[in-house]
Amino acid sequence: LGWITEPHHPHRWAAYGDPAQKGWVLDWSVYVMTAQAGGGGANLHVYYMPKPMSLTAHYGGAFAYDRFEKYAPIVNELHGMKLLEIPKQVGIMQDELSLLTKHRTTFVPRLIDLAQWFDLLKADAIDYEWMRSANLKNYRLLVLNPLDEVLSRENIENVDRLVRDGACAIMNARTGRVCPDMPGQDYALLQKLGLPAPAGAYVQNQPAAKAKVSGENPFFKDGAEIAFISQADVAREEQEPSLEFWKWPYRWIPHSDYFGYYQNNKLDKGQIIARFPDGGAAMSLHEVGKGKVLVMWGTPDMKINLLKGFMANAAKWADVKSPRAGTAIPTMLEGDHKVMKRHYALLFCETPGEYVQKIPGVPDGRWFIDEMVGDQKLGV
Repeated sequence: LGWITEPHHPHRWAAYGDPAQKGWVLDWSVYVMTAQAGGGGANLHVYYMPKPMSLTAHYGGAFAYDRFEKYAPIVNELHGMKLLEIPKQVGIMQDELSLLTKHRTTFVPRLIDLAQWFDLLKADAIDYEWMRSANLKNYRLLVLNPLDEVLSRENIENVDRLVRDGACAIMNARTGRVCPDMPGQDYALLQKLGLPAPAGAYVQNQPAAKAKVSGENPFFKDGAEIAFISQADVAREEQEPSLEFWKWPYRWIPHSDYFGYYQNNKLDKGQIIARFPDGGAAMSLHEVGKGKVLVMWGTPDMKINLLKGFMANAAKWADVKSPRAGTAIPTMLEGDHKVMKRHYALLFCETPGEYVQKIPGVPDGRWFIDEMVGDQKLGV
């Protein structure tokens, strides 16, 4: 596998591009390209445009030049590193059929815009992977994309089989509402799981009601409010002058029909853990075979500040065993260099401070700790 890092100003490394917008795009690029370049960056390329014809200008000025020179020997050393992969117990699923049928496009980057829900897993430092057939037996938690209204028969059958065999799943009532292989069958995934279809009308043209949690449950405190979002809310937020467009999770999909909730959704099955003001179910828990399913009867507002901790609680609910759970800095990679007999932890953090970091891949023993970027010898 190869990875090419291509910042917007490839001849000005200090311009912009890192998540904190502090101007050190090279730092972020090194972390990302190592994460995505396969076995320790075995086929990794960094390039920049040789314009204007000035060496320091190539790098974005004297400070960025120094930064580039600092990374050169580090990247060379990382070529011999092999990333450590821990078998994942959390599988996420996104079906491209919603892109092909609803958006009528093959513009693959749009899939990223439609997958903001999974950022909640990153925020809670939950190890996950895209669901793949080779690892189905290890999944304890399935997180389905709430915007995936169209699912293939294969994906529907995989979810049904894994849940009935003991996995837990999180889904929206409209996930898998339509299946091209099952024409005329509405709420195909709910039907396959033996769960009830929504009882009320799907409302999009008025602000979504907040749901209130009642009673004990694995996800939220009793009495907590959960924000849902409708097309009316998205349209209003889109016009707010203070909107930070690039941080807004709905930036490319405001004009659609994804966002809404079911009014007067009176259910007689499952454990209702949150209700809308009209008394209808907003979230409910159901047992399916040996497994469990959490169904959301509306589109939850996916902003991280509103749902921080939800995925961590979901992982506990599903009995997911993750040695990195709760780690202070979630953006961390680990690797080994067999020739140099070194272990690496690669971290990207934007906020200075003191952190207690779990680095579970380090073998037992006494190790000398060396901080490569700042060139600090931290001791034994």
